[in-house]
Amino acid sequence: MKNIIYTDAGYCRTKQQQQRKTGIIAYKINQNETEMFEWSVKEIQGLQQYSNLFELLAALLALVEANRLELKDVLLKTDSQVCMYWLKRKKNNLRKFSEQHFKFKELTDILIKKIGVKIQQISRDFNEAGWKIEQQYNL
Repeated sequence: MKNIIYTDAGYCRTKQQQQRKTGIIAYKINQNETEMFEWSVKEIQGLQQYSNLFELLAALLALVEANRLELKDVLLKTDSQVCMYWLKRKKNNLRKFSEQHFKFKELTDILIKKIGVKIQQISRDFNEAGWKIEQQYNL
């Protein structure tokens, strides 16, 4: 049986600080409770779509936890087309993005290979991690 991970994130406009951007990150592994965090990153010059960075970070944190739990044969489900594209890319050539993007991508690549991860895009309506974000933050 496959292990299923749902990931989602949102950009929380009401929680921004000077020179930092805050997002809401959520993941759900199998039938466990959804884990949810507020996460801040340094402002990245020229970056306007922080939600995509937080989506990638949600996938990374979920994969770190899956690795800690020693899960194998994982299906990661995301409603983010951009995140899915980044996760499936073989090369780390996110040329217009930050050093943080590169580090997140390198770590996800290592974990995807180690754990044995397949990635699937799903509708937001079926993203169980996103339900908790919507409920709590109305994002």
